[in-house]
Formats: sequence, structure tokens, C-alpha cells
Amino acid sequence: MFADDPAPIVSHVRPAAPGRRMRMAVVSGGVLAILAGLGVGYAALSGSGPDPVAAPGATATATPADGVLDLEPALPGIDPVTGATTSPAGTTAPAVARTPAAAATTTAGHTATQPVRTTRPVLPGVPDQPADTVAPSSPAQPAPTQPAAPLLLPAVATLTFTADEGEQGWTGYAGQVRVENPGSTATRSWQVTLTVPGGNKVDASGASVSQDGDSVTFTGGPIAARDSLTFTFTVDGTLTELPGGCRIDGNACS
Repeated sequence: MFADDPAPIVSHVRPAAPGRRMRMAVVSGGVLAILAGLGVGYAALSGSGPDPVAAPGATATATPADGVLDLEPALPGIDPVTGATTSPAGTTAPAVARTPAAAATTTAGHTATQPVRTTRPVLPGVPDQPADTVAPSSPAQPAPTQPAAPLLLPAVATLTFTADEGEQGWTGYAGQVRVENPGSTATRSWQVTLTVPGGNKVDASGASVSQDGDSVTFTGGPIAARDSLTFTFTVDGTLTELPGGCRIDGNACS
């Protein structure tokens, strides 16, 4: 070394180690990222910047008047405000109440109303049946029949006779009377009247007889329903005319 040469310059600055430079770069990048995030948040709150693009299936929410943005996540994750787990659509669909008239079905954001068949009990203790099911009708009950009232008809009488005619008149007269009950109940006592011209004596068999001049009365007891009886009588002596005018209970004999 020569005397005229200048003295060497000695630096007291220690060169930085490579690891320290790396840490400084990471810290600087983090600070820049925080500043960039703050800028983006301020732009979103102030409404400036490009319009946000809504994720598929999410509904864009307008910024409220008070400046607070109501965030709705579009993808599965955690709600940044409440911390609750969210669905892909961002919101949980409200439960649709089912009513007896209709039920709501939600598909792809659309709500369709479908009728619901309701059931009702037809009678207490009988299982439910569809509301549009017609209950079987009870068979018609026949009207109660009343027993026929007893039919009381007047008795009828039929007179037949035989007689011989002589020079002086009718002799040997014999008559027969048949009394019938056509009704459905027994008759009370009956009465047959007959006119005998001349007042000849009359005898009877099967009936009681009484005589008052030309008028002769025959009487008898009850006759069962739809039954009959027969009595006979004779007239003594010669008759100028045949007996006639037969009547039963006021009605003419046949």
C-alpha cells in the first residue's frame, strides 16, 4: 500500500438478512390488502362503483335509506351479519300453512296451490269418508198398515114357499126363510116380518114367532160373520091370498 493512496471507506451498515426482507414484504402486502378492502367497503357503502352482480338464485336487495346494506349470501356459508348457516338461496323459505281447502307447493321460486281432499264423519262412530261421498240412503220403510175395521152389514133374507090351490083358495101353505150375514162381524138379533091375509094361525120352527092379526114376526139370535141360518113356518087353513110383504130388519126380502 502506498502512502499516497486514500484510506478505505468502512461502512457500519449491516446488510439485511434474506429472511428479514421476506417478512417485510409480507407485512407490506398485508397492509396493502387491508387498505384495498377498506376502499372496496367504502365504495359499496357509498353506492359508487360497478353494480354488483346477483348470484344465481339470490334476490338483489336495495340499499335501505339509512345506509345499512342488508346482505343476503347467495352461496352456502355463514351469514356475515348474524353468523348463522345459510342455504344456497340465501334465505329460508317460510313454511306454508296447509289449510283444509288447499296446500301450497313451492318449486323453483313459484308457488302452486293444489286442492286438498278433506274428510268428515258421516255418523258418530263411523270411520271418515271422503267429503264428496254420498251417504247411502236408508231403504224406504213401508207405511204401517192398519187392520181393517170390522164390516157390519145388514142381514139378508130369502123367502121360498109351497102351497096347494083348491076351489076355496090356497091350502097347505109352508114357507122357508134363509137369513144370511154378509159382514165380517157377527150380527145382533134379527127380525123378519110377514103379512098373512085373513090372520090364519102361523107356526114356526128355528125362530120365535109372534102374530098380531095379519102381521107375523119371526125373531132369532146373532149370526156369525159370513154365516147363515134357515127357519120354516106353516099357515093353517085356507088362504084367500098368498102371504107376502116379507122384510128383514126393515129391508125387503129377496
